[in-house]
Amino acid sequence: MRKILLFSIVLTLGLTACSSDGTETTIPVEYIGLFPLQLTLDIGQTGVLEAVILPGNATNQNLVWQSLHPRIATVNDQGVVTTVSPGTATIVVRSIDQGVSAATTTVTVNPRLVTSVSFEGLAMVVIPVGGNQPLSEFILVLPLDASNRNVRWESDDIDIATVSAGGVVTAVAEGTTTITVITVCGEFTDTISIEVVPAEPEP
Repeated sequence: MRKILLFSIVLTLGLTACSSDGTETTIPVEYIGLFPLQLTLDIGQTGVLEAVILPGNATNQNLVWQSLHPRIATVNDQGVVTTVSPGTATIVVRSIDQGVSAATTTVTVNPRLVTSVSFEGLAMVVIPVGGNQPLSEFILVLPLDASNRNVRWESDDIDIATVSAGGVVTAVAEGTTTITVITVCGEFTDTISIEVVPAEPEP
């Protein structure tokens, strides 16, 4: 009976964390850990970070979460990370108890990659000699929210038709050639035929 009573007293003291004079003692936070230490996500994904506080019975376990790079990733008060744009962001968690330093995690946000490019609503272009035809408005790069949707242009025969960096075709001489559009990201391609016909005579 004496052993049981002694154990009960020790347990009660440990749980209430009282001082010898009976007043309650504040137990400070001594350590904060943040896991995982590194997190990699794609655009549109979310991830969860877990904060660990020691000792487990610290009096004030309230935390403050912060992203040092909110244009890349944000974090809410539950440690949920939301991606915004490609890049690297640092997530910081701090204890309200000022007696301990903060913990950090590095979040890497991958870009949304291009998967295809195609000409839409245009099978072939006929241009008179000396004429111009913009093509950029007829291409579709997917996905629509890809991080880099830039393209470049090439002509198979610049003696027949040239193409500018902005996708404007200029007819040089009669004949047929092919214009190719190439995505900067992934180098996906599509082609379209260009037929250059004689210029209409002036009235």
